[in-house]
Amino acid sequence: MAQPKPEQPVNIYLSVATIPVMGVLITATTLAELIVSVGLASEEIFRGDRLPLLKKPKSHLPSD
Repeated sequence: MAQPKPEQPVNIYLSVATIPVMGVLITATTLAELIVSVGLASEEIFRGDRLPLLKKPKSHLPSD
């Protein structure tokens, strides 16, 4: 009788390759959220940077 060939453990390779892929996806999602939050924070910081300067009104004090 012929002995059956041992199959390549495709399932093991697939499960080992899944761990880094999931890590990359989770890291990319977290990094994208971080970049968005930093962008919003910097937008809040520089919001008043381009506003026009308002002239202070001269106070009219009665002179004696």
